[in-house]
Amino acid sequence: MSNTNRRTIHPFLPSTTILLLSLVCSCGLFSSSDGAPWNEVAYSQGGSIFVHDLNTGSNRRIIESGAYPVRWSPDGKMIAFGKRVAPWPDCQLCIADHNGNNLRVVSLSEHDGIIEPHPDGGGYPVWSPDGSRIAFMRFGIIFIADIDTSSGLVIDRLSDHSFGETPLDWHDGSLLIWSRLGVDGSEDIYADCYWLNISTHSRERIFASTDTFASYYFRYSQEGDLIAFIGRRGSEREIYAMNADGSDVKRITFNDLDERHLSWSPDGKKLVFMAGSDFTGGNLYVMNRDGSECHRIVSSMNNSFCPEWRPY
Repeated sequence: MSNTNRRTIHPFLPSTTILLLSLVCSCGLFSSSDGAPWNEVAYSQGGSIFVHDLNTGSNRRIIESGAYPVRWSPDGKMIAFGKRVAPWPDCQLCIADHNGNNLRVVSLSEHDGIIEPHPDGGGYPVWSPDGSRIAFMRFGIIFIADIDTSSGLVIDRLSDHSFGETPLDWHDGSLLIWSRLGVDGSEDIYADCYWLNISTHSRERIFASTDTFASYYFRYSQEGDLIAFIGRRGSEREIYAMNADGSDVKRITFNDLDERHLSWSPDGKKLVFMAGSDFTGGNLYVMNRDGSECHRIVSSMNNSFCPEWRPY
């Protein structure tokens, strides 16, 4: 990583900023057990973040005014998400404990020696495997931030353009990303899936969209070394899976559902996904990774978004 992209800023925080960054979310209305293994899925609904217990079928709200997508930390004890934080108008990237407590802002910036929430916010969080850093997107540019600011604020910028690049998953030293960067360096109409090396900034395209087959919501499973994604032909959306290098693409759903956001179970044997609309949400479903035994788990006014299986 070049020194021009990496900055260390030592904080001098006024009392108001300290209060904001140490904000404790008062809406952790329900608590869940800390005992692993848990079997839970987080999701966004009606402007709040909920957790669905797959064993009991119960739901609990942990965050108010939380935006999707949500992501669990690798140990399942923290959650990252977007949240409106006054007086900044944009969505700030935040993290909190599993029950919504101890909320703090991650999308920070420095101005006149003061660290405060960045005026442009951030979203689409992806945790590093050790849980110490978060990759996120701001205006189509990917950044990585350390979540511990006790020794200063550390930020890395991974892209030099704003072609809608979005981090999806973090495996070893690479990010799985979705990008409109074309092979000639210009912006492409169709976004493709890449592995982006964090140290060298080199990238390997593993799946390309075309005018007849668009692809979205790529997610990597550590168990099985597989990537699942949504493929669209015309108006038909289905879930596909492939190897981590983009080979052996297989369609795994054959139904009339309009699949969207998806996430792997921790053991890589199941998928949870939303079927509905990117604008109004939908219902949540779980199925085996071969598409069998598909069943609905959350149905409430068809307005749920971005299910995320909790690791253990």
